[in-house]
Amino acid sequence: MIGGSRPQDDLQSRLARLEQSLLRWRRSASCIAALALGLTLLAWSSVADGLDARRFRLLDDAGRVRAALDFDARDEPRFALVDAAGKPRLQLRLQGAEAFVDLLDERGRHRLGLAIDTAGLPQVLLLDEEQRPRYQLAMNEKGAPGMMFLAGDSTICAGQGIDTNGEPWRIDRPLRAEPKQGEAGASEKDRGR
Repeated sequence: MIGGSRPQDDLQSRLARLEQSLLRWRRSASCIAALALGLTLLAWSSVADGLDARRFRLLDDAGRVRAALDFDARDEPRFALVDAAGKPRLQLRLQGAEAFVDLLDERGRHRLGLAIDTAGLPQVLLLDEEQRPRYQLAMNEKGAPGMMFLAGDSTICAGQGIDTNGEPWRIDRPLRAEPKQGEAGASEKDRGR
């Protein structure tokens, strides 16, 4: 113990700050998307009764695309905000019944994702520089939250949450998707279910 604080207390305070930061990013992304949509709708309503197109591009004074509303290769709608270097930094997209908000770094790598999956369940995902998931915050179909810390190979290294009975659960050792030969798998108790 350093300075009388426990490592667990420090981890919990860091997690609380991380969750607050993610909430601020999520709110910012929502505001930007709503503003972009509102301005687009306002422009359409003041100019004509309707405007139909497969792609819309917003250009800066230098003629560079800074925002785009179009369809991907699967004919799913998407909206992107692009930096001055031409790299997408924020993407809003649909994929079937799922909805995604992706924040990308200056090199175009996905670093933070917000999603609503096909069951309508929310997720937050932090990715490392190699775009590997390292932290996941999710909720199950009964509204029970959980968070997991992942190794670079997607092994769950630690996690905690609340199960569907309202009981806390915790993982404090690596869990692999399948046990190695001759090794027992994690029990239901280890997984906190």
